[in-house]
Amino acid sequence: MGKSARQLGEKCGLSAQEMNYALKEAGLLDGEPGERFVTEKGKAFATEKDYHRGPGGYPSYNVDWTEISWDSAVKNQLDLSPKHKQEIREAVKEERRLRREAKAEASRLYWEAVEQKSDPQNENCTKPSSDIDKWIEIGGILVGVVGGVILIIPKAKVFWREKVKPTYQKVVAKFGKKAKDASSDEDSIPDSEPTQSKVE
Repeated sequence: MGKSARQLGEKCGLSAQEMNYALKEAGLLDGEPGERFVTEKGKAFATEKDYHRGPGGYPSYNVDWTEISWDSAVKNQLDLSPKHKQEIREAVKEERRLRREAKAEASRLYWEAVEQKSDPQNENCTKPSSDIDKWIEIGGILVGVVGGVILIIPKAKVFWREKVKPTYQKVVAKFGKKAKDASSDEDSIPDSEPTQSKVE
């Protein structure tokens, strides 16, 4: 039965990353962490087994990986002297630092680009670059206005029917009745000048 890089490294006083570095340095392994593969030279000492986990469908639900098992005789192909082990540790430490810095720089550049796109002071964001952009902007505004009207009309009808119209009818009924009463009172008041009938 073969051993993983972690198991080989435990016997030699190295971590899995450090053992993978030693195997790569010896020409038995190639690739980067997470994407390593056995070279032609390494096939004499290693077996690869592919695994799959997941229900199928979307790739994000499925995990594929390859496990590499090494024969114990592979240690004879490696320089595992104390001095060389220390050099391996330093090299792996430097690789980690460089990967961390590259990741931080990529993240910084990404967020700068996002910030530049969303910055209102950025001229490209505030001024349309062509007539097409102006028409697209106008079209967007019109769609927003029409959409707002379409959403408001049903609510406006309900508001008119349930609030405004009954209030208006009450006001008209109240003041209309007073106006009617006032006009009927005017009919009953005699004119100030008496009318004289002509007698012949």
